Amino acid sequence: MAREEHPWTLATSTAGFNAPLLKALFHPTKPSASDFGPDDVVLGGWTSCTEAVYSAGEETGVNVPVGESRTLWMLMDTPPTAYRAGSEQISLSVNVDE
Repeated sequence: MAREEHPWTLATSTAGFNAPLLKALFHPTKPSASDFGPDDVVLGGWTSCTEAVYSAGEETGVNVPVGESRTLWMLMDTPPTAYRAGSEQISLSVNVDE
């Protein structure tokens, strides 16, 4: 988590001041940056996977059979400017629902 006095918040479309843009994508191999679209932006709350959200079409996080796996890739555009120089921490939780 970022320091309390000037926490980072996730951007919704473009990285900005104190706001990184984080995207997630299920894909069998390393995707290129252009594979990540607007539906793949990680927001600050719960977002369910669909055939379009967090998917480039080849693989999804929907209805994954028992015993199979999926690879989840992350892309982060760091803020172009921030209140202070130095490192920050971001926590990410992934939930599985039956």
